[in-house]
Parts: sequence; C-alpha cells; structure tokens
Amino acid sequence: MSQEIAKIVPEEEKKDETNVEKNVEKVETKAQDKPLAPEKTTGGLHFRELVPALHKSLSQGDYHEKAIMSEVQSLMERYDEKFGDWQRFALMEEEEGKYSRNLITRNKYFTLIPIHDHGGSECWLRVVQGTLEERFYEKPQDSGPLVRKFVTEHKSPAVCFINGTIFFFFDFYV
Repeated sequence: MSQEIAKIVPEEEKKDETNVEKNVEKVETKAQDKPLAPEKTTGGLHFRELVPALHKSLSQGDYHEKAIMSEVQSLMERYDEKFGDWQRFALMEEEEGKYSRNLITRNKYFTLIPIHDHGGSECWLRVVQGTLEERFYEKPQDSGPLVRKFVTEHKSPAVCFINGTIFFFFDFYV
C-alpha cells in the first residue's frame, strides 16, 4: 500500500533540520498501535537501520556523485520489507484511491515520505508491496487539463531514481 521514498530536499527547505537520532527515535515511537515486526535474520536492513544509513551516505557530499548514488541505491535495495516495519506509515484515506502524505523523517539531507507527487525534485523510491503505477503528465501551455504522456509500472521490490525536473507531474497509485 505504500513505498518508502528518500526525497532530496532543496536548500530553501532545509530550515527544519533535526538530529538524525531524534528522527530515528520518532520513527521508533510513532504509531504505537503498529508495533515493529519481530527480529528476523534475513541479512536485510530494518527501517531503523535504513534511516541513519541514508543520513550517513547522503551527508558525504553531492548525491549526484556516482559513489553516493550507488550507496543509496544499495541501501534501498537492502531494506527488507518483510520485517513489516513500513506498515505503520501506510496511511490510506477512507475514499478508495486516495492517499495521505505522511512525513516519516526529515533532516538537512533528505526527507522520507511514503508517497507524493513531484514538482522539480528528485528521489529514490522503494516499492515495498504490490505494484506502483507511475503516471507522467505534461503541464499544458494554457489552463487546459493535464496531458498524460506515459505510464510506468514498478513491482516490489523495485528501487528507482526519479528526476522530476523535466516538468512532468507524477501521480502514484498502488
């Protein structure tokens, strides 16, 4: 129902910088009614391990550097959705087909949210369950409706990097 996303935050949005340890603590205490899955020995990363690892990697320099992009890609691939620790962040509205954005964690290097649209930003995403249908739209010159350009499907456990700077709008459905 959801996918975890590491979104690169533009410089002007970095005002609400917080300590990564506090963010991880918030992740661990958020949604108390949805406890963490029991420890498993799959060799994959728990969510509480993924967040500080992403912080460490993305704080090492420009995320466009090949080594950093490769490391983030690897971390996202190593996250093990079978732990189920992502489920407490999967929020769906009552009306079918609608979703809620839910801030999981934020620091000066990235913001982690389950699902969102783009407006000139870039992100990695990890599909943790089912299929993500990504719909690309072009903004019309006048005030007319959006024009769908193409659709791409990503199946779990896909990890993708999206560059939203080409003036397309994205709608995500699971």
